[in-house]
Amino acid sequence: MSIGRRTDMFDFWFEGQAAQGKDAIILAYPLHPVDAFIDEQFRSVTKIRDFSITRFGGTVQTYQLYFGQGYVGPRAN
Repeated sequence: MSIGRRTDMFDFWFEGQAAQGKDAIILAYPLHPVDAFIDEQFRSVTKIRDFSITRFGGTVQTYQLYFGQGYVGPRAN
């Protein structure tokens, strides 16, 4: 699923109630980082590591892998 500020197709397919309390692996990158909006949707978010994808000797993208524990969903403002 996608957890982000903007609405995308995954938002229509995702059943938030069924995910309550579940853990998740979160893949982030500079355009879609783990920020306060993502962090508040879990009891805790722990960074696992950074890794880069390289092709032909150049870095294509650098990603961050996180472990989110206890999904609670977006908080009402």
